[in-house]
Amino acid sequence: MFDFIERLQNKPARERMKIVWLTSSSITAFIFVLWLSLFHISYPAMKTAESTADLESPFAALRANVDSAVNDFKTTVNQFDKVATSSGLTE
Repeated sequence: MFDFIERLQNKPARERMKIVWLTSSSITAFIFVLWLSLFHISYPAMKTAESTADLESPFAALRANVDSAVNDFKTTVNQFDKVATSSGLTE
């Protein structure tokens, strides 16, 4: 770890700034995606569950939500492709 920090300190300031921006942007994007994924979490199991043993785990709910978001995105892209093709925007 210390070797990495020393190599980073020896790089030109411009390259260090690129690394800083890339790292901070990546972390921010990850947090933003996680934050967005929490908006659509629904807990249908909570409404019908009689005990906490029957509840869906937060990670399972998050995974289901991410899967749903990916499927929605794919559907949107497919619809856009259909519209673009039918309107002659693509070859």
